[in-house]
Amino acid sequence: LLRNYAAVSSKIPTTKGVLPPQVLRAVLDFIDASLDDNLSLSKIAAVAHLSSYHFSRLFKQTMHIPVHKYVLQKRLECSKDLLTRGGLTITEVAARTGFADASHFDRHFKHKFGVSPKIMTR
Repeated sequence: LLRNYAAVSSKIPTTKGVLPPQVLRAVLDFIDASLDDNLSLSKIAAVAHLSSYHFSRLFKQTMHIPVHKYVLQKRLECSKDLLTRGGLTITEVAARTGFADASHFDRHFKHKFGVSPKIMTR
């Protein structure tokens, strides 16, 4: 509306079918800061001020990966870092990276990295 009816020209980015860079940055920062929380699609979409449906479509168009898979990848990368640093049990790492329980974490970790999280703690 602003582009068509405003007397003053605005610098609103025209990004069709993708999230604007500043919105994407805000969303990615929110995800990174909230990995230990219960991240629902509606919470993440609220950061972008979009409906869950519209946000999920735009996120996939922009990042070439669905939101839930992106969050899972970030959680697994973070958990791998925590495990290699040491000092935490597998259960503690699972809780700090937002997994429901150690079993859930173990299953996803094995699928992604091909080894058990227990091996990473050695």
